[in-house]
Amino acid sequence: MPAHRLANIAAFRALQGLVLALYVVEIGVTFLLGVVHIYGSLPIAIALATSFAVDQRLLLLSGIIYTAIAVLLTIDVVRTRPTRAVDSVNSTAARETTARKSSRVCCTNVWKRLWWLLGTPRTLWRALFGLDGLFGLHGRHFEAAFRVREVLEIALQTYQLYYLSRSVAAAWINHLAVSIIVVNCVGVAVLEQLPGLHARQRRLVHMLLDMVLDVGYAVVVPLCITLPFLQQFDWSTGRVSFALWMDDTWTTSAYAATRQLLVTSPLDLVSSVLPHVSFLGALSSLKQLLPRIHARRTLIRRNAIAGIVVPTVDPRQPTPIDIGVVESSRGCSNRRALKAILHLLLFAWAGAVLAVHIDSQHVSKVAGCRLQLRGWRDLVGMRPTQRRVFCSVMQINCLRAGISGAAVELSHALVAVDRASLTKLVFAHCPALEMPPSLAEFQQMTGIETYNCTLVSWPQDAALTRDNHPKLTTIWLLYTDMVSFPSALLRDDLPPLFNNFVIHGSNLSELPDALGPQWASLHFGWFALEHTAVSVVPPSLGLLHTQALQLLSNRITEVPDSLLLTLSGLHTLWLSGNPLERLPTSIGSLESSVTELRVEDTAVSSAPEWLVEWLAASRDVSLFGSPVCGSLPTVLAARACGQSLGTSRGSLPLDLLVDQRALG
Repeated sequence: MPAHRLANIAAFRALQGLVLALYVVEIGVTFLLGVVHIYGSLPIAIALATSFAVDQRLLLLSGIIYTAIAVLLTIDVVRTRPTRAVDSVNSTAARETTARKSSRVCCTNVWKRLWWLLGTPRTLWRALFGLDGLFGLHGRHFEAAFRVREVLEIALQTYQLYYLSRSVAAAWINHLAVSIIVVNCVGVAVLEQLPGLHARQRRLVHMLLDMVLDVGYAVVVPLCITLPFLQQFDWSTGRVSFALWMDDTWTTSAYAATRQLLVTSPLDLVSSVLPHVSFLGALSSLKQLLPRIHARRTLIRRNAIAGIVVPTVDPRQPTPIDIGVVESSRGCSNRRALKAILHLLLFAWAGAVLAVHIDSQHVSKVAGCRLQLRGWRDLVGMRPTQRRVFCSVMQINCLRAGISGAAVELSHALVAVDRASLTKLVFAHCPALEMPPSLAEFQQMTGIETYNCTLVSWPQDAALTRDNHPKLTTIWLLYTDMVSFPSALLRDDLPPLFNNFVIHGSNLSELPDALGPQWASLHFGWFALEHTAVSVVPPSLGLLHTQALQLLSNRITEVPDSLLLTLSGLHTLWLSGNPLERLPTSIGSLESSVTELRVEDTAVSSAPEWLVEWLAASRDVSLFGSPVCGSLPTVLAARACGQSLGTSRGSLPLDLLVDQRALG
């Protein structure tokens, strides 16, 4: 067999393998995206969806769409059957004959044609987007449909790139995404100028380029964003290490990466799904095209063996079926003019994207920024000289900056920070901390922390509210002294996603009675009060909805019976390290919901009936260091008192924060 024929066969087999590999990759990606989104919509994942500020109904819709795409791709692969050469040629000829005649009889028997189109979704899909469909690769309106979809795709990808630049710190990932959009803008215009290609060949090259770019943007870019974090995830324990979890730059980056993976808005849904739908149509057309190519080559080879001369077509000239499909004498000049205008606009779009991206790379430093981004500037409404730094994690170290923490000083330190990029704000080592009113301007903030500070005032004009901070989830007051509980936190319009509250290491001596009623509408995943001077737990705290209640190493001598009777949704209860003398006699409905109880290093000397039943049922209970261990049967004492879990030290491994919050 001649070498060129072997090369052609090898190229054809390679193309077949490439198509199959693309099917496998796309099926895997869309299936995983479907599973992730559907899981996020389940009731068990409501805390996860809440923490990422994502609507569970939108997650469910996205999961269904992704799964449907994966199913359609799988069906398309399974239904693929090898076709004999002659049959394929005959069927190809029949389809081409039908395509030629369709333009002449398109208006006959309208009702019959409409019924045929609506017969099945598969028939409708093939009639519209199949290889010979109306908008398919060989269809009459492929060019128009392709360019409309291309413009829409570029616009939506630019929208996503804007937010990508403001959330992902890795410069090379932003470079990659920009490169894909630029190639998408100029690639088609460049391919139009390639010599030696007739209309169908040019269409095929356009489709292949579009497939590559779709894979790049819909698969490669998200994979590059999430893979580093997935590699650091411990699949055996289902979590990451505490060292990473306490690193605010890592957690902020992981949060941003997860939000990039998830669909967070209806427009984001369209932006994320469109490349996969486009890829589905292109793969389907390519799969239908391969047997025709193979069959035509087989027929030519057989005719050559039989001595039959097969007429050839100059590739530089349009084929008969191309005449009237692509180049029509009527309106040809208008189409060329529109095409030239479109190419010019796409080149201008690519230039604008490149200009804005290059401009974003010229960043200046700001003191205290721990995670700097290269975000695109908002040119509308800004003076040409006005430029702020895109900082995702900002730590104002008062000692290092030589300030006391007055509101004016803190506002000045934040003046250079972009308002839409800051997600976590830390005040550290401030001897006289006054919360600045400028906090209201940072509407994308998800967490605020004070570390080794003395909180002098937190006025109402610096309050955290649902209108100003709709995404805020976390407030940590660590090693922070205060005269009283901040009044700015006793509001009924706190951010709806606020679900993580910790006070650790404070001289705070009293919790206000209004805390429970004011926070009753919130759903906490974590409420912790640790190493404070608080001695009395107000019964109104039982109005909270929290999964974890951790009152550790305070001065609490008694937990009111009514507290646990009114708490709802509690799974974890830690009371270690307190001079607690007794446990409540009853815990009501919490008897079935609480899965973890820690009463270590307390003064509890007797076990109520419900606790004895828990111990007998081998529930997860630790009483290490409490006198009650001496009154329990040996078997139960060995189970609950044998080893310290160290919970009296606190719920957070705060020693991991020492280097991040260094004094100098």
